[in-house]
Amino acid sequence: MIHFEIVTPEKVAYQDKIDALTVDTKDGEITILPRHTPLVSVLRPGEMRLKKGDEEIFMAVSGGFVEVQEDSKVIIIADAVERA
Repeated sequence: MIHFEIVTPEKVAYQDKIDALTVDTKDGEITILPRHTPLVSVLRPGEMRLKKGDEEIFMAVSGGFVEVQEDSKVIIIADAVERA
């Protein structure tokens, strides 16, 4: 499981344990799975997809940064995020 968190200037917009995350970075679309290699990348504005069991959650993000840490923790820092 991935410990996932989206942070905006106002609040923690979303926090949960998920199975996978697909985001659009400046270098292209990536899917992050548990035990992914640590990285930091710039996010492009657009859609991101979270997979939790059989459920897929779609969110719009205004851009920002994604950080993948060694312990399967993923943090997204964005100006704004909206759940579809």
